[in-house]
Amino acid sequence: AAMHLPEFTLSALVKPDGTIGGGQATSDGVAVIVTKKNLEAGNFINSFAIFYNNISGLFSAQISFTSDGAGYNLVSTSPVSIGQWHSVSVSLARDVFGTLDQMTLWVDGKLQGTILAAMPAITYTANNLVIGAANYFNDPNGFYRRSFNGSIDSVSLVTTPMTAGLPFVSVPYFTDFENGVGAEWSLTNYETSVQSPFTRFSGRLGNQSQVLTLTNLT
Repeated sequence: AAMHLPEFTLSALVKPDGTIGGGQATSDGVAVIVTKKNLEAGNFINSFAIFYNNISGLFSAQISFTSDGAGYNLVSTSPVSIGQWHSVSVSLARDVFGTLDQMTLWVDGKLQGTILAAMPAITYTANNLVIGAANYFNDPNGFYRRSFNGSIDSVSLVTTPMTAGLPFVSVPYFTDFENGVGAEWSLTNYETSVQSPFTRFSGRLGNQSQVLTLTNLT
């Protein structure tokens, strides 16, 4: 069945705006980035998800293996910057050490945590893969929606688990020029007469070349 994967990497680019989302996220800050789970419970019930906590600034990931909520949870080690793009990934690899399976959480290309255990097969359900919110319990008032406030891009679900040498994605640099053109650019010119929804861009606007210089890349 679609998205019923024995091992996988689920990834997204996320830019939190620093405000608390709607629904249940208003009380504990935990908002959905992407999920295939079907119930709001103390533990995960069916499938997998990535969350962002607007209060702590931490990402978390969960994988559930049975319909009774048994599963595993990983939380990132330090808060991320508000208003900046960040990559986040959760990965499940089978039989990494003998019969032990490995769940990992990555933020901005750096390993945040690992769980090694003999993990059973994931109990998948027919729930949709949803991004940015999820209305658990089908609550008509949306109390359990856990809406995320910010931007989400490049959501990816692949059948290949991540390894220490191959982080899925790292974001060495990003700008949308909304706060001007930084000193890392050779020219500070930008153009605003662009078609909606775009607001401004920079580049070779005359006869001078626009050059981006980045340092301290590892």
